[in-house]
Amino acid sequence: MNKQRTANKVLPKAGLNGFDWIFVQGSTFVLRLNFCTKIPAFGNTRTVICHAMKTTSNNNIFIFLIIFSLFWSCSKYEKSQITNVEKLSSPNNQYDVYLYNIESGMSFGSTVNALQVVKYQEKPDLYNGDFFRVQNSRPFKIEWKNNNLIINTISQNHSIVTKQPFKTETQNYKGISIKNNVFTMFSSMAMSEFKFSKFYEKNGKLIFKNENDSLVYNNENSQIIMGSNYLEIKNFEKNKFDNNRGLSFDAHKLIPKNNFDFNKLEKFQPLRTTEK
Repeated sequence: MNKQRTANKVLPKAGLNGFDWIFVQGSTFVLRLNFCTKIPAFGNTRTVICHAMKTTSNNNIFIFLIIFSLFWSCSKYEKSQITNVEKLSSPNNQYDVYLYNIESGMSFGSTVNALQVVKYQEKPDLYNGDFFRVQNSRPFKIEWKNNNLIINTISQNHSIVTKQPFKTETQNYKGISIKNNVFTMFSSMAMSEFKFSKFYEKNGKLIFKNENDSLVYNNENSQIIMGSNYLEIKNFEKNKFDNNRGLSFDAHKLIPKNNFDFNKLEKFQPLRTTEK
């Protein structure tokens, strides 16, 4: 006696037609794939017959290797996903810290702010998953204090708080204590360019001058980023009218008019832009 499979009815309003395919490899491994196709919700009701397709094989090892290679490749990042790589060396030349972004491979994904610590002058592997994920924003200030790493970030979820920073989070990564001071932001200005001919330090202030103007920074409220032949300095301070409103930011790209010894700034723990 022949048994006839029950037909699937595709309703015009539902517009969904399910196909259930099963691939069997050997006697112990089953890979089940569901495919669903959408049919426009108009027209007459149609009858669709579903068929089960089975294949058998004893080559389970081959299937295992394919799946293993897929999972292995998913744990790596593409070079194009790694952006904005910056390095900070500890004052005692014991560690190097790498800050970088990992861009999502999908249009709807979010960017990851990553931090990796390696031994001094050791080349990091930026393409694996062994990194410290920085919560909130990318750090706008990072420095070493007594072999502990201090970072300042901006919260994405708060606007008005009772104090700045409004919380501090401490975590351990590779035996290093990372202290994250979390702030809120009140305002931010676009980066402007400034060409300087003279630099000197006075009473803890960093002073850059040209013939007509000067820029003065307090290292405690600034982050220096060193490029190949330029500096970027991001300055931040509490809002002058209401401290609870968050920090105000401004930034300058400083270009030396003459030959400049960038090593003069090493004691201020600058970040250095670096290749991937």
